[in-house]
Amino acid sequence: MSAVISRRVFLTSSAAAGAALLLPFHLSGRIRTHKLFEASDSNSLSPNAWLELSSDGGVKIWCGKSEMGQGVRTSLPMIVAEELSCDWRRVQVVQADLDRKYGEQLTGGSGSVRDSYENLRKAGAAAREMLLAAAAAQWNVARSECHAENGFILHTSTERKLAFEQLLAAAAALQPPADPPLRKSADFTLIGKPQRRTTQN
Repeated sequence: MSAVISRRVFLTSSAAAGAALLLPFHLSGRIRTHKLFEASDSNSLSPNAWLELSSDGGVKIWCGKSEMGQGVRTSLPMIVAEELSCDWRRVQVVQADLDRKYGEQLTGGSGSVRDSYENLRKAGAAAREMLLAAAAAQWNVARSECHAENGFILHTSTERKLAFEQLLAAAAALQPPADPPLRKSADFTLIGKPQRRTTQN
């Protein structure tokens, strides 16, 4: 199983919401026959799934998995939040539209987490690495001197920090890493820990 993370990143903006970093990725363990992107022109894009970091510090993911009491609306964002190192209280999952681009929108066989686990981790890790790179460049320090924690990028030796939302424009100018490093399971703070269920959007 391997994640498909787009090499294109999008910085959108609006008067109401401000900037948002959008990272397309494929949410299924198997690539379907439909295309990941179906664009009618260079300014139009229909991704399979999205990870969005907004200017208000919120994090959202869209996917085609259905919540029927099994807790996927909690477990799926937990996976992203674990790797992204964002504020868990600000993570939301949004139900995808009924469109074939989101794959087979089936609920059954206990497959939602199993089929999406690696891809969601890589999507969160890719966004984290882009934010780390953006902060390191702004501070003119080595990437290895920085780490992500609870929605901030911190420079350990000087105790400087930047909120994720302060780095969206710089991060959007970078290429997502194809194979970002993942956290060690021993360092998990969300995965495997009890959490209150997220609300439906």
